[in-house]
Amino acid sequence: MKLIKRISVLVMVLCIIINNNCSYAKTEKEVITEKAEILKELNILKGSGSGLALDDQLSRSQASAFIVRLLGKEDEVKNNASKYINTKFSDVEKDKWYASYIGYCVEKGIIDGYSSDNTFRPNNKLGEKAFLKLVLSAIGYKYNEDFTWNNVFETAYGVGLVKSLNYANGYIEKSKYTRGEVVTVLHRALQLKDNTTKIRMIYRFVNNNIITKEQAIKYNLIEDSVGTKILNVKPINSTSIEIEFNEKVQEFTPENLLIYETNDTARVLPVSEVTKKESADKYIIVTATKQTIDKEYTLLLDRVVDSKGNPMTSFNEEFLGYRASEVKSDYFMISKIKAISNNVIYVYFTHPINDNALQTNFYSLYKDEEEVIKGNNQDLLIKKLATCDNGISIYFKNYTFAEQSYFNLIIDGKLSSNYAVKLNDGKGDSVKFKSSNDSNQPLTVDSCIALNSHTIQLTFNKEVEPELAQQVFMYCVKDYNNKQIKVTKATVINEGDSAGKVVRLSIDSTIKVHRQYKVMVNHMTDITSQYQIMLKEFTFTTEYYSVSDIQIDAILPIDENLVLLYLNKAVDEESARNKSNYQIHGVSHSDYIAVPSAAYYNKKEDPRIVKIYLNANDKLKPADVYNFKILTTLKDEMGHYQSSVKSKQFTHSSSQAVDNYISEAKVIGDNTIKLSFNKEIAFDINNILANNYTLYYIENGLEYNKIPDTATYVDPQTIILKFDFIDKDKNYKIKFKKLIDLGKIETTNSDNRHICDVEIGE
Repeated sequence: MKLIKRISVLVMVLCIIINNNCSYAKTEKEVITEKAEILKELNILKGSGSGLALDDQLSRSQASAFIVRLLGKEDEVKNNASKYINTKFSDVEKDKWYASYIGYCVEKGIIDGYSSDNTFRPNNKLGEKAFLKLVLSAIGYKYNEDFTWNNVFETAYGVGLVKSLNYANGYIEKSKYTRGEVVTVLHRALQLKDNTTKIRMIYRFVNNNIITKEQAIKYNLIEDSVGTKILNVKPINSTSIEIEFNEKVQEFTPENLLIYETNDTARVLPVSEVTKKESADKYIIVTATKQTIDKEYTLLLDRVVDSKGNPMTSFNEEFLGYRASEVKSDYFMISKIKAISNNVIYVYFTHPINDNALQTNFYSLYKDEEEVIKGNNQDLLIKKLATCDNGISIYFKNYTFAEQSYFNLIIDGKLSSNYAVKLNDGKGDSVKFKSSNDSNQPLTVDSCIALNSHTIQLTFNKEVEPELAQQVFMYCVKDYNNKQIKVTKATVINEGDSAGKVVRLSIDSTIKVHRQYKVMVNHMTDITSQYQIMLKEFTFTTEYYSVSDIQIDAILPIDENLVLLYLNKAVDEESARNKSNYQIHGVSHSDYIAVPSAAYYNKKEDPRIVKIYLNANDKLKPADVYNFKILTTLKDEMGHYQSSVKSKQFTHSSSQAVDNYISEAKVIGDNTIKLSFNKEIAFDINNILANNYTLYYIENGLEYNKIPDTATYVDPQTIILKFDFIDKDKNYKIKFKKLIDLGKIETTNSDNRHICDVEIGE
């Protein structure tokens, strides 16, 4: 009984589904009638007292009226009837309703008569092929150029005027072509793009307020789910501007464009050409004259048509005259400004900076030539970025960027770099930037994971204050038994996409897999000190992981006192510079054992190379074989010691030492020269004696010498020399007396064999 009931219910459901489907399935006649009503609303199709007469055949005079209405030109024809009623055809009387319609179509080259007797035969019936020819001509295809009488059907199918595949291959014309079939073609024609303007035909009616765009979409005459927008206008050099749209658009020309200075409309940038990039939604606009750096410009674009033929009437976008996204200069200048949020910006310089850059009185913010913030401690908080040596964050404590707009940051010329060079040689510098109106988000932890058995990684949603983040007492780690684990080290990671946001915690206990651990974070602030995490706990479940030792990839001797150590992965910086983590043992001579005099590691240069310097007494001998060892105390970048000593043999192939010398001398300020070296130099008194260096030039056969006022050791690769002045028109050279490399090996230059040309910085 239950089974019978179930079957009965199933049958009822199927009947309902079938009936519903049938109730919504429209007959071909109903579909044509609906389309006819749409054409009637557009005043394309007009009936008589007996209705729309969809089953009747189409006359030649009716066809001319349809074409005029499809083109949206009926008002023009009626208002200028006296112009169009004078046709060349003997059988088209001037007082007939159709005379002006035929006259218009003839003038536009859309319709023809019979040349044999100079008649039009307005009441003759029009066949399908002839009508398709008229519609193709009406939508911009030129007869005998784009198509011929022999391929009307194929062309109509190719452009989408008819849909049946039969039209593409030997179609036989119908003997009776009705007004109903004409309705289908006209409805389809409205959806197509005019071959000349590339705009959908229906927009003739939308633009003339006969139908709204919303109605056209409802009637399936327009497909436009995405409104065309300009996403970005960005100068890519002083005469080229990239414009990016949110969708594919058709090509536009310089005639569509006007670019002028926002505050002086008379100053126009002439547009010479517009080219499409490989990406179909990007174009490059080339101007005949250069933009002025940081000048505000307005770009007007009067019409854009998307790939589906939907036009947008106009766009108005502002942009700043070209400034390189990142200025690169040997002189001390502002490199770039990055808007982070509605009250934070990052400022980057071309030189490394020090605490001099944290003085708030050096900074002023302007909008529309008006000062909105004058630097002071009450309004600004400035901090160095941990992710680089040339950047700062500026937090505007009492000012918020309410909308995206252009601001000008002006920095006083008293600001000096880590090379002791004044900003723009004391003249100061400024950069205009577009602000962000994105709200600042509270500081939180996005993820907490175990990287390996002794390392936990916290990833924050924004850059953290590095000094606080590297204090171990900011964290409390507990295991699955709620037992506290000691945090031995906290390191902020300054590489990769999440630079400054990642903190790695080294712990003195082994993490077990598939267990839940807790990390408590307390008093942590973001880099601007706006937001703080107070006593917040984060949990994570450990997964399987493996830890691999550091391996030696290669040993490359440079000379008898310098060896390059190539590793398979990055190492801990402090550990890498600890010379006691390395040993070299003789194979050819077993009594040779050397510990480096210095180890140099610069992660930014190459995280897998350590330069090993040897004492003069431990120099390598040609053709001898050695065994290079890294001890278990060398830590990888996760802070892990090695499970065993690693070694690799190498043969010393060099026959002599390579001198230490000045590899580059460059003027980076009015009175400043930066020296770079072929090998790292030691922080030694000889290297920082001012009289160790001589700047000279030769004029009229005489040598003129200049001794620097000061020589400043910046790092193992950089010495800064200060002079009373430098004449940039002179061809200077520079020499030294003695240099001491990082391994304490001396290079004397008493014979002046090492002389370096001085270049003027760019």
